[in-house]
Formats: sequence, C-alpha cells, structure tokens
Amino acid sequence: MKKLQINDFITGAKEFAYDGCHKFYLIESEACKKGFYENGWNDNNFRPISELPKTFADCSCSLKFIQRGEKYNFQSIVPQFQKRTTFKWLYINYSTLSRADKIKNCRCPECGCELVSRQDGFKFCIRCTWPEHEELSLK
Repeated sequence: MKKLQINDFITGAKEFAYDGCHKFYLIESEACKKGFYENGWNDNNFRPISELPKTFADCSCSLKFIQRGEKYNFQSIVPQFQKRTTFKWLYINYSTLSRADKIKNCRCPECGCELVSRQDGFKFCIRCTWPEHEELSLK
C-alpha cells in the first residue's frame, strides 16, 4: 500500500480538496468528503492524492496551506508561509509482516482488527485504509 508523507506527517488519504487558489484539505474518509459537499464544494474540487505534490508545487499563492479535514478540526499539516514542503511516497509491504509484528490488544479505530507496527513504531491496519490518526505523525 502506498502512503504519502508530507513533511513529518503520513496520511492514508486517497484524495484532497483544492479551492483552486491556496486551500488544500486531505480527504481521509467519506464522511469528511460529505462535509465538504455540504459546505458548497463540488466534484471539481476533489483530486486524487497522487496529484497533491505537483498541484501544491504549482500553486503560486503565498497563502497556500494543507490541513486535515473536519474530523480532525482542520489540523494544520503545512501552515501558511512555510518556506519548504517535502513530499515522499512510502510503500508498505504487508506480506513481509509476521504474526509477532501485531500489537496485542491494540485495535484499529475504523474496523476493529489488530494493528501492526513496524520497527520504527509506525502503526497501521492491514485490513482498511487506517492510518488516519494523530499517532502516525512522525516525531
């Protein structure tokens, strides 16, 4: 599975919302997307997450920012006026994880299955698209 790392934050978002000027929002669930529709956004505002690095780089507005959606109180990932933003694709190979990698008594908040953890402490679910959680922000 492919995840996007934005600076020190890792997202499992499959798409983002863009107002065409400077507002970029990570769409991390269908409920989040529905909230944007209810606030006047339309299909033209949503793009696949794979387009975020180029779209953000091409944006010339100095007010540009990236935030998480409403579920996370619009947590800032890239604040306005930040000089440098880095994007990196992470590839997670679930087939290389052993049973010992599972975290005991730690359940996915989305689907309830056991979470797994890599050696670097990155936690994720092997069944659904989670991680969409603050724990996954790299320190």
